[in-house]
Amino acid sequence: MANEISFGPLRYERQRGLDGAFFLGVPAALAVTMSVVGGYMNTLGAFGGLLYVAGLSFMPWWMAGLATAVAHVGLRRFRLPLWALTVIGASAASLLLIPITHELNGWFRTHWPGGLLLHEMSWPVTLDRVREIAISAGRATALWTAFCYVFATTLGWSRYQYDPEADRASGPVVDTPPSRFENSGRNWTKEADLQLARYVADGLPPGEIARHMHRTVAAVRIRIAKINAAARRKRD
Repeated sequence: MANEISFGPLRYERQRGLDGAFFLGVPAALAVTMSVVGGYMNTLGAFGGLLYVAGLSFMPWWMAGLATAVAHVGLRRFRLPLWALTVIGASAASLLLIPITHELNGWFRTHWPGGLLLHEMSWPVTLDRVREIAISAGRATALWTAFCYVFATTLGWSRYQYDPEADRASGPVVDTPPSRFENSGRNWTKEADLQLARYVADGLPPGEIARHMHRTVAAVRIRIAKINAAARRKRD
């Protein structure tokens, strides 16, 4: 799966496009959905509801991204799987966001028309409030992990994935199994195409091929289709 696609003088870098979709598109979609489904537009008005929920969507999303990136770098020698890194990052972000969401909620309750109708986010000084924060953090962690996993496995998003060549250059690492999708987003070499052809000739299904080649199932299917199309053009 190519990392760059050229349109004349324009050049599209796949991973940067996926970054934009993940860090801008996903929280924007979540904000719009939550503002409508959660009734915030009815409480704060269309603009106020969208603005309030955008704050509750973008800040946690970006904070989770930053915390996961720190975990990715700080725990590099252990080469943790993607799900472990995202759980660590989202869990850490949830703790850091407690004062931020508290202040945001307090500002809207104080200054925005209809804000007093919002549920007050009090400090975690009671057991009920601690339980409420824990449930919210658990849902946020599950959502963050799910989106990271879907982007990595279906779209070949390589952020938070470890590069074996860079690891070897930086020194010894803890002996752990290779990442399930460590080749996601990388260009297909001639050697990789030959290996793919051998797996196809042996009758392996795309899922099994993806596991052996450390790529996503979608990337394997697309590459097989491209090779078959090129072979048909040569025959014609």
